[in-house]
Amino acid sequence: MPPQSQVVRGKKTKSRRKKLV
Repeated sequence: MPPQSQVVRGKKTKSRRKKLV
């Protein structure tokens, strides 16, 4: 299950990066 948490974190990071841009 730890890998799933990493995937969610990566998706959230990508969304934040798009908003920052």
